[in-house]
Amino acid sequence: MGVFCPQYTSQQKQIIRSSLRGMEKISCFRFVERKSEKDYVFIVPLDGCYSYVGRIGGGQLMSLSLDCLADFIIWHEMMHAIGFEHEHQRPDRDNHLTVKYENVIPAQMVNFEKIRANEVDYPDKYDYSSLMHYDSYAFGKLDEKRKVRMATMIPKKAGVSLGDNMAFSPTDIRKLNRLGKCPSPISPLNPESGKCDSPSYKALMENYCALTCGYCKGMEKTTKLVELPKSPQKEHNIKDEVKKPKVVIEEAEKDGNDVECEDLKISCKFFVEQCQKSNFRDVLKKHCRKTCGYC
Repeated sequence: MGVFCPQYTSQQKQIIRSSLRGMEKISCFRFVERKSEKDYVFIVPLDGCYSYVGRIGGGQLMSLSLDCLADFIIWHEMMHAIGFEHEHQRPDRDNHLTVKYENVIPAQMVNFEKIRANEVDYPDKYDYSSLMHYDSYAFGKLDEKRKVRMATMIPKKAGVSLGDNMAFSPTDIRKLNRLGKCPSPISPLNPESGKCDSPSYKALMENYCALTCGYCKGMEKTTKLVELPKSPQKEHNIKDEVKKPKVVIEEAEKDGNDVECEDLKISCKFFVEQCQKSNFRDVLKKHCRKTCGYC
């Protein structure tokens, strides 16, 4: 269940809806706009792209600023809301990556903390191509001499590079459907969607839709769908909640001595009802101090 902040235009809302339809095509998850449900995701254009992980109860905030309105970013944040952590934060990641902590922006260290093994279960092999994996330069400090960001993660596997993963990997799809206990088969996107010829989806479609997409030698594209392999029987115990968003949000001082009593967002008028709700308090202390009376 979801709610859009009224600050989004009709076109911007449609971009988000369209992206979520893409997730529906590869899983049994369905995204509907809230009517009166108690638990829901409140999607707002704040200061970046972030979400809580899993259901925390009541309204929970997801920030999609206007520069976050791309399919792969919307999918990434919704995967967090559903319950998925970053791939590069899994307990065994040091077997696959070298994290260059000295190159990470200090306020973003939280995005590189390893998750404790007793908090989450990762039954699948490490997935460098996961939509939930950051690229090599994510949150890197700026090299003042070269004017480029410094690498924060170096893959240990030969021949692997970490770029922007802009599509669901086969493992992402398998995990999503396992978590949702989706019936088998879940059909991949149909050939009319254009994904057969998309570079971003080529590996996925070659693996699961070779016949449909005409990748088999001497075959033309067909409308016959190929079944995805059945998911392993082992349950994927994604933890249900996390107590902090995926980016660090610094709280304003309540006494107002060090911070001017001003709102940072013109959209604060839309958040009056959320000012005192615990799930929104940390974010609104930063962005809507005046409207919410935090000065």
